[in-house]
Amino acid sequence: MWDEAYDYDGVVEQYGTLKDHHEKFKAGQKIKICPMCGISRLKPSGLKARDAYDHYLAKSLYPFNPINTYNLVPTCHECNSDFKGADDILLKADGTRSAAFYPYSTETYNLVLRYEIRHRSNKALFIHNKDWKPKILCNENDDERVRAWTKTYGIEHRYHEYTNDSELVWLKAIVKNYKIAKRRLTPFDQFKQDYMDQYDSILSGPMDILEKAYAEYILSLDEIQETLDSFLDNGVPE
Repeated sequence: MWDEAYDYDGVVEQYGTLKDHHEKFKAGQKIKICPMCGISRLKPSGLKARDAYDHYLAKSLYPFNPINTYNLVPTCHECNSDFKGADDILLKADGTRSAAFYPYSTETYNLVLRYEIRHRSNKALFIHNKDWKPKILCNENDDERVRAWTKTYGIEHRYHEYTNDSELVWLKAIVKNYKIAKRRLTPFDQFKQDYMDQYDSILSGPMDILEKAYAEYILSLDEIQETLDSFLDNGVPE
């Protein structure tokens, strides 16, 4: 019944179609990336199909809320279908209520993603370590709204797996740029600063936020300059 309401002439005349709503949402986004995961690109406007709408509060659990357009959030297929489904973002794993982010809030949140490795036996072979541990803070705090978001959309698990899958490519990019910087006699600290500064202007593609957090971690390691030099001499281990 609720799905049919979107097709009523009066609703369409006053609020537009779902595609209109979707395009208006995208027009207000500087970065056309899924707002729920930050790593998948939203479909271009010229395609016939649009991205799925996630009922932020699942319609099967909150049956009087589905027609509320502020409960509809354009998301990638992976967020909407592969992970969230009908999960209740307002419930913790133990069944108690949880606070959650409001998707259309105008409040600014300072979300910070950092990486660490639980165990690394050989710094020169850290690219083969599969224990990447992403940690996400809100305004430098361990916020229960972050926990609700990461639980519902599988964020930390997905960040972990995508990092494992991409780290060799990202490391080779660091080594390539270090080689150029060394040829130009750029001091190492300046190279690190220049490398991180590039992310201020390129955080617009899939997984850019993960690559930035990875590079920040790698370039903060002790003896990283010696490790990069060894990669220049012997190649990056595959």
